[in-house]
Amino acid sequence: MKYKELKEKQRNEVESFPYFIAWTVSQLNSEIKKRNWNEDDVCSVGFGCYTLKERKNDFIKMLENNKKERLEFAKDFDNLVDMIVYEMDEMNYSNTFDEEGTTENILWNIDEDIQKLDRFDEAWIKAEEIVEGKA
Repeated sequence: MKYKELKEKQRNEVESFPYFIAWTVSQLNSEIKKRNWNEDDVCSVGFGCYTLKERKNDFIKMLENNKKERLEFAKDFDNLVDMIVYEMDEMNYSNTFDEEGTTENILWNIDEDIQKLDRFDEAWIKAEEIVEGKA
């Protein structure tokens, strides 16, 4: 499996879960009404995400499992390189080679545990070489 496939699989899983994002009380009330949910049955799971209280633990477990799955995927060096190349491509790294802004955005998309893997720096260098070859 390639990283793009893993990311898509996980995105589909999250998108099929009953939750929504709201940043204001107005958005929160609108989303609750749109779903025909009872306000007393809704809870926050952090980062502006809300779900049904009865599904909160399922939501958290899904996100934890996705994180574990990405870490296991990244333990393979070639997969790790694929992951970094994908995120570099997503951020147009080959057009900017911006060591500050773009790199921060790429790292935002890669879990901290993955960044701590022994060969992460080596994989980053190999990914840069691949991306630079695309430019």
